[in-house]
Amino acid sequence: MSADINKKSFISQNTLMTMEENSIKDLSISEQKVIDMTNRFYLEISKNLLSDREYEILEKLLIKKSTLNKVCEEYGICAERIRQIYTEVFFKINFQ
Repeated sequence: MSADINKKSFISQNTLMTMEENSIKDLSISEQKVIDMTNRFYLEISKNLLSDREYEILEKLLIKKSTLNKVCEEYGICAERIRQIYTEVFFKINFQ
């Protein structure tokens, strides 16, 4: 009988651990959704300050989740230039 009790206790602990792990996964998914929505919001309100190219590059990186390499290939520029554009946009938006 004590083996049955220990087995039930073990199952309950495993179930509890699984529930906690799922909650953590759900939280991180939820946090990512908030980050995505925030990125979209800031990009849209900054649209008037950005050139079409700057907007498109940031949209691909932040919203469409394109890789840096893919964006570099598409625009025919290196990763360092993308980083420069990102920095220029950051200062352009913050000081307007």
